[in-house]
Amino acid sequence: MKFFHVPTSPFARKARVVAAELGLADRLELVTVTLRDPASALLPFNPVGRVPSLEVAPGTVLSESSLISLHLDAEAGNKLLPAAGPARREALAREGRAQGFLDGVIAWLRETRRPADKQLAANLELETSRAGRCLDVFEREASAGTYDGAVDMAQVTLAIALDFVDRRLPGFDWRKGHPRLAAWFQRFNARPSMTATVPPA
Repeated sequence: MKFFHVPTSPFARKARVVAAELGLADRLELVTVTLRDPASALLPFNPVGRVPSLEVAPGTVLSESSLISLHLDAEAGNKLLPAAGPARREALAREGRAQGFLDGVIAWLRETRRPADKQLAANLELETSRAGRCLDVFEREASAGTYDGAVDMAQVTLAIALDFVDRRLPGFDWRKGHPRLAAWFQRFNARPSMTATVPPA
């Protein structure tokens, strides 16, 4: 399966970590592409031009990391998400929170990259508040042992998001006040799926 990506994308990394955790990494043919480029090799496959994109069959291309991850998990027999019932709903709820946290910190980063006189204080406050609320929930879940079981989709997404914060928002000390979450992340970040997909600096 052709997997179109850019190495720095946390969304592409999420799908790659999912594939690795499922034992499917060797089925992905990694194709590095350019973005916002009318000559990008991605566009003939996906006119949207976003990564990650996964060609699952000739003429059939999935985009968006969550959809790709769900497809890969189904291919592997639902190892990262329960197949049905209340357990699946709860797992999807945790995954949604982790994904929302990742989306929020990316929006925060984009705002900080605007010229200082163009940055909107309201947007920065919105995203820092969102991040703080999410981290408090993640800390409670870590303290309750929610992340101590088998690896699931939410754990992958959360680890990708926390690593992204460390790399792109180093001034945000998310570990302060969240010791159990920090300890969990340190363990998860050492997994082979994470070390094999470390983005370039």
